[in-house]
Amino acid sequence: MPKATLTTKTAVDALPHPKQGQTIYYCTELTGFGVVVGARQKTFILERRVNGSRAPKRITIGRVGEITLQKARQDAQQLIGEMVGGADPVARKRDQTGEGITLRQAWKLHQAAMDKKGRSQKSKDDYQAKIDCHMSEWLDRPLVEITRPMATALHTKIGETNGNPYMANGTMRVLRLIWNRARKTHPGLPESPTRAVDFYEEKGRTAVITDWPVWWDSVQQIVSPVRRDFYIWLAFSGCRAGETMSMEVGNIDLKRGIVRYPITKTVAFELPLSDFQTELLRNRIKENAEEFGADCRWVFPSITAASGHLVPTFLGT
Repeated sequence: MPKATLTTKTAVDALPHPKQGQTIYYCTELTGFGVVVGARQKTFILERRVNGSRAPKRITIGRVGEITLQKARQDAQQLIGEMVGGADPVARKRDQTGEGITLRQAWKLHQAAMDKKGRSQKSKDDYQAKIDCHMSEWLDRPLVEITRPMATALHTKIGETNGNPYMANGTMRVLRLIWNRARKTHPGLPESPTRAVDFYEEKGRTAVITDWPVWWDSVQQIVSPVRRDFYIWLAFSGCRAGETMSMEVGNIDLKRGIVRYPITKTVAFELPLSDFQTELLRNRIKENAEEFGADCRWVFPSITAASGHLVPTFLGT
């Protein structure tokens, strides 16, 4: 192992670059401190054993030119003090930066956080669908290897090549949520690569019913009574479609005139019912019992959906 007196900038600059591979020069004055010299660059390092480990731990301090020799030696001395005391800076750095944590592992962390916050299964399924469809090749890749250019390229591919800008934005939001949760455990992780993504403009839904007689006549033409009542319920309750599709009979109290929405995008709530809404639900539950059985769990059931209730693909237009 070649050694050198690495006490001056001139001495470091004089270390020759090999034509191929790397050469490590260890300092004769500070044990373990050295410079890795490659074909084009030089990097300050420290190698020491920790807690009697058989192999020394190597810590990268910084590139020559980006950090001064004086600062590199000061950092090396501080690290030596920690290692003599039994600390393992390599393990600490790995934990802080999340080195090695994959997207799959980070997603599991986020799922656990969603469970603690009582997030709906529908939200988790939506995130999983976006991951499976657009980020499956990244699942076993360390987060630190998912770069800003990669995120930007994927966003563009989904939005422009596949023609789905809303899905592109949604996928990036999922990646950002997972990444930011991982940073709570590994604060040394860099910012989410979605920071460099220019999201597509999204326009809120502004369509409203302006001609109620025409709308009512149109709804009455729907063949399925379940879907017909579903649209009427949305119009007269203002509730979200996704949360209403899974409305359960057990959350309805017709005597008190109340329906409970236990899982929503915001908070659980109870909705007082008008006489019209009460009658609509009473008739729907009665018809469901005749058509789907007395133990029918759903207010708006479906015989073809795996969930047993209406899902977006069954709504049509």
